[in-house]
Amino acid sequence: MSKTQFKKEIASMSREQLAGLLLEAYEARKETREYFEFFLNPDVGKLSQKYEAAIAKEFARVKRRYCRARMSNVKAALRDFASFQPGDEQVLDLYLWTIRHAMAAEKRIDFPEALIKSVAGILVAALNFADKALLADRALAAIDAILSDTAAGTLYFRRSLADYLSARKARLDIR
Repeated sequence: MSKTQFKKEIASMSREQLAGLLLEAYEARKETREYFEFFLNPDVGKLSQKYEAAIAKEFARVKRRYCRARMSNVKAALRDFASFQPGDEQVLDLYLWTIRHAMAAEKRIDFPEALIKSVAGILVAALNFADKALLADRALAAIDAILSDTAAGTLYFRRSLADYLSARKARLDIR
C-alpha cells in the first residue's frame, strides 16, 4: 500500500476506528510501541544510551583478535535512531560517538580493511547528514579533533579515515 492510499484510508476512518487502529498497532509491533512511547515521553538520553549499547555490542564482536562487527547492524541502528527524530544535533552526536567508539575498539583489536572502509563510510554519512542539517562546521571540527587525537585509534586507522575525509572535503570544496 502506498503512502497516498494509506492517507486516503485514514481520512475515511472515524475517530474511534483510528484510535482502535493505533491501539492495535501499539500492541502488535514492538517497533511501533517504542516509537509511540518515545513520542509521548521523549527521553533522548535514554534513547541514545540504548543505541550506543547496540553499536558497542557490535564492535565488541571479536574472533581471533579481529573485530567482526556487522556494519549493517551499526548502520541500521543509526537509521533507527534517526527515525525517532530526536533532533539533528543528537543524530550527529550518535554518528560522532560511533566513530569515536570504533577508533577506541580499533586500538585494542584488529580491524580488517573492509571494516576500516565501512567506518570511513559512516564518517562520510555523518558529513552528508551534517551538511543537510546545516551542521557541517560542527561536524568537521569534531571529526578533525577525533582524528588528531593520538590516544584514539592507531596511526594507520586515523590516516585512513583522514584520507577519506580529505577526499570528501575535495568533493564538497571545503577548506
